[in-house]
Amino acid sequence: MVYRTKREKVYWSLQEQIINGAIRPGTRLVISNLAKQFNVSEIPVREALQMLAQEGYVQLTPHAGVIVTSLSEDDIREIFEIRIQLEGFAGRLATDHLSNANIRDIREMVEQSEQYLKNVDLERYAKVNRKFHEQIYRFANNQRLLTLITELWNYSNRYPNFFTDVSDVENSIREHYIIVEALEKRDADRVEHLLREHTKMAYRKIIKLVKEMKFE
Repeated sequence: MVYRTKREKVYWSLQEQIINGAIRPGTRLVISNLAKQFNVSEIPVREALQMLAQEGYVQLTPHAGVIVTSLSEDDIREIFEIRIQLEGFAGRLATDHLSNANIRDIREMVEQSEQYLKNVDLERYAKVNRKFHEQIYRFANNQRLLTLITELWNYSNRYPNFFTDVSDVENSIREHYIIVEALEKRDADRVEHLLREHTKMAYRKIIKLVKEMKFE
């Protein structure tokens, strides 16, 4: 990525680290330390943190300073209420724009993802799972819709990892095949329904994980 300003350099770098979990929720960010780390003055750091605060990645408090926020159950619920609707709608739109070749590519992607099940590589499968959905949604022919979904996925990367055991991957792959079959039949109603249910299932699992983490 090419940064146009020092503020952008700090902003994008911190956002990526928060999204990827390199900077964990609850971490206190010290402006002077960040300025040294990025070799900039404190002004662009403050500006970048203000932007991150507006997007909910950090919280600015008078006494505690800058704290990386965590996702509450309400945060997760709100995000998924939107995701369920948008992703189902994107799948419906994509059904009319995907070519037969496009759908074959998506089916091959699901078939290839089975290697991560065999290798019990849950982390790699999580990435492939996202690619599967992106491959469908980008054919919705609606860039604003795709941008909204992408932003929600990025923001929600701070959830606990959805794929905690082999059965999660098995269920995901099975549902992906069913979605592909609906795409092949050009059944937009079924595609929309399946994607909504698929996302609802993810929501229920993640809420369960968050509640379990509270009692560890």
